[in-house]
Amino acid sequence: MESASYPTTLDTWVLNHGTALVVGRMDALEVNNFSVFSRFAGLLLTDSPDATIPFTRNGWGSLGNVAASK
Repeated sequence: MESASYPTTLDTWVLNHGTALVVGRMDALEVNNFSVFSRFAGLLLTDSPDATIPFTRNGWGSLGNVAASK
């Protein structure tokens, strides 16, 4: 692997489009020691696409030791 070139065509696409962790609606989230390499976005927090879920917009969470490199 020492002679492998970086970025390849696929790596370039991922650098421009890839998301490492997509988090939809949740009651709680805890993420520790999360590392991201070669992605457009490290973390995307979004609502659920399910329209039948009641609109309570509360929750809790923690995120620690996040490292990202591009």
